Amino acid sequence: MSKYPDERRAAALAKLTMVANNTREFERVDGLKLENWVQ
Repeated sequence: MSKYPDERRAAALAKLTMVANNTREFERVDGLKLENWVQ
């Protein structure tokens, strides 16, 4: 998860949704909305 931490924080602050297959990896980013389109 540490490859682009600033971009993830910015997405959380902007109230954007992160689409990822491995949502567990991103759950620790406060305020980041997650969706898994693979499930």
